[in-house]
Amino acid sequence: MQLEGIDYLTKNQIVEIINDDGARILKGRVEKAANEIDAFLEGVIRDHSIALDTGASSDDLLYNLLEIQKQDTNSAISIDIDSIKGVILNVYFDGTDSTSAVLEWTMAALIKHPDMMWKLKNEVREIGRGKSRITEDDLEKMHYLRAVFKENPAVWDNPEEFISERFLNNPIEYKGLHFEFIPFGAGRRGCPGIQYAMAINELALANSRDSVRFLAYKIY
Repeated sequence: MQLEGIDYLTKNQIVEIINDDGARILKGRVEKAANEIDAFLEGVIRDHSIALDTGASSDDLLYNLLEIQKQDTNSAISIDIDSIKGVILNVYFDGTDSTSAVLEWTMAALIKHPDMMWKLKNEVREIGRGKSRITEDDLEKMHYLRAVFKENPAVWDNPEEFISERFLNNPIEYKGLHFEFIPFGAGRRGCPGIQYAMAINELALANSRDSVRFLAYKIY
């Protein structure tokens, strides 16, 4: 349809144009992010390679991968730079996916239980008094925060209820020593990123207390 020199598009044509533009924008953002990640990995690998060449040694994963690459270039298990990048990305992305899922579910549970949200907020306020944000050093004092993050296996009383207090003054931990509670696995199959994952979750929740409180208000 055309009126006074202006083209009018059908609904389907508009949707098609929007989808095409959205796809182009998304593709550009994805490519930009991929290039930034690749440049970051290149820099980290380069720094580690230089350190190895100068005689430095370390037990971190990247040093070990680079040592394998240097020592076994002609063997069946030799790895190239792209493979090393892939291993590093798996370590980070696998951890961030599960970590973000735990954080989302924990915040959802707190929204449904505003009384526990207020208890957590009060603990954060008390420990964070006079500070702009909670740090890793503060986490050791935040017992209620850690109780909030622990899961509710079927072995607990009223397992379907979200009761953070069940973990206060309770020696059971998720580090693989108590086999009724092993969300990270145990033994040789235990998650190597357990400390990192929990620190990230605890810091994120503790430092987002204002937005959590805002969501609680919206319920009412």
